[in-house]
Amino acid sequence: MIEPMEKLLLVCRQQDKKRMLRLVRGLCALHLVPVDDHPHLDLSHLETQLNLTRRAIKIAAAVKASSFGWTEMTPDELVTQILKVEREIENTGHNITRLRLQLERQARFGDVSMQDVAQLTDAGLPLSFWRVAPGKLSRLTDANLIVIDSGHGKNHAVVVANGLPQKQLEQAEAIPLEFPRESANVLNLELYTLEIEALELKRQMQQLAASLLTLRHREDSLLNILHWQQAMAGAFSDESVFIATGWIPIRRKDALQHQIDAAPIVVGLQFVPPQKGEQPPTLWTPPAVARPVNALFRILGVMPGYRENDVSLSFMVALPVFCALLIADGGYGLLLVLSAMIGFKIAKTRPAKEMAQLILIIGVAAVLWGIMIASFFGFDLGELTQHSGGLATFCYMCSSIRLFEADLSSAHVVNQMMAVSFVLGAIHMSFARVWRGWSCLPSWQTLSHLGWAAIVWGMLFLTNTLVLDAPVNPLMKPLMAFGAALVVLFSEPGEKLFKRLALGVAGLPLGALSVLGDTISYIRLMAVGLASTILGATFNLLAEEVAQVSLIGAAAVFVLGHSLNIALALVALFAHGVRLNMLEFSNHLGMGWTGYPYTPFGLAGKEN
Repeated sequence: MIEPMEKLLLVCRQQDKKRMLRLVRGLCALHLVPVDDHPHLDLSHLETQLNLTRRAIKIAAAVKASSFGWTEMTPDELVTQILKVEREIENTGHNITRLRLQLERQARFGDVSMQDVAQLTDAGLPLSFWRVAPGKLSRLTDANLIVIDSGHGKNHAVVVANGLPQKQLEQAEAIPLEFPRESANVLNLELYTLEIEALELKRQMQQLAASLLTLRHREDSLLNILHWQQAMAGAFSDESVFIATGWIPIRRKDALQHQIDAAPIVVGLQFVPPQKGEQPPTLWTPPAVARPVNALFRILGVMPGYRENDVSLSFMVALPVFCALLIADGGYGLLLVLSAMIGFKIAKTRPAKEMAQLILIIGVAAVLWGIMIASFFGFDLGELTQHSGGLATFCYMCSSIRLFEADLSSAHVVNQMMAVSFVLGAIHMSFARVWRGWSCLPSWQTLSHLGWAAIVWGMLFLTNTLVLDAPVNPLMKPLMAFGAALVVLFSEPGEKLFKRLALGVAGLPLGALSVLGDTISYIRLMAVGLASTILGATFNLLAEEVAQVSLIGAAAVFVLGHSLNIALALVALFAHGVRLNMLEFSNHLGMGWTGYPYTPFGLAGKEN
């Protein structure tokens, strides 16, 4: 649920402002908002320190810490040293890469050294170096021409004494090469020195990473200072009065009132319900059964607005269903279940555990759908019933309850799967419209949303006719006419009759086309799922052919092929499964995702 909020105004004497803010901070319930922006207050120094500390924490957390650290350093020195060592590691790595590339390019010159070139030049035999394509090498004819690098079938490097006629060089399309200014021995020594330096820097970083807890304490301290300064700056203050304001959950009002009454200072309180146009922060507490979907919302970085609906439960129902259809394989679902169980065991934070729970639910849904379509790892279970034992029994059971025929690529089965996708879309969108209408009660606008729900089902029948060549359903025209009448009459119930009808008629065509497009967009459930199933079966056939030559090769094809298919399926979960909920469903529900999180003023790093 999205918890109801009230705006709170706190007033105290100027000399009591610090004690009042400490009291409010200790309760950790008030989301402060500025009364006065105080543009003259510069907190950039604190923010810079905080950002640098967080960067140092990120660097240190990615390093395997040493068993002992540099405890004599202050937190400031620790942050500075970590960032300095990180820069040195990065520069050293770039230099090592540069030297290795230089040595690789220099290898084409073979054993020719700078001293050799200098001695021959002094003896009157100047050398020149060229790059020549293999097919052009025969066009160079000279007794003093030596190939010093075969190029492994690519370009040759050649050395020429006393030069060659320009005409020959042009015919061979030779490109001049610059001889290295430093010998390979010097470069190798420099590379060795840098590699030793990189190891030492790595050891220093591991020692610094052992002080990660100190860095986290510094982050909390800086956050507390920053929040305190922001709270002081955002309040109104003069010689006698200090005023602060913010949002507080209604359920925390009594606790705050009790704290204020027990305090040795006089504080005036005023609670005001949110006014029209005000946007309180969103304190979103999903139902217990829908909490795993929190992990998805964190990844997407979305938050419903204060006056919007809590869609976590509807997402928790629809998302696994859509994901199961997109994965379209029970074997892949089993792998998701296994990985989720392992992930839940090793997860140490609540968000990580919620993500593991969400993957587990999606995996279970995929297994159930795989049983209903009799497909596991691209194998049609109906073809495995001839085996003996429990496998044959399981395959026979799946085949007996399968929803579609064995040949999933046949036109008839594809039409059936598209029909299922369209029906799911109609249920999804009409539920959103009914829910939106319920939220509008007791406004007459509720009827317009019921009208749009009727149009959704009318568009479903129209889609079946246009896409699946199904006969025209006799309910299509009555549903669309009934829905259109409700939309025209009640979309703008507060306006005069003529204006209401004009606005309703103007918005109906585009709205109806949008509903038609949204309905057809659910075809992605069938298309992606069918592609996943066929691709898995194709990899199985390819592995079977390779098995005639090599069993190891067949196993590699099977594992790599299905790994690729699973990766594509996981991408589809976000590209299609999440989209249908975040766009199509949310648009019909009127969700703008305009919220910002409730962040109460409190002490960082402590449980409040």
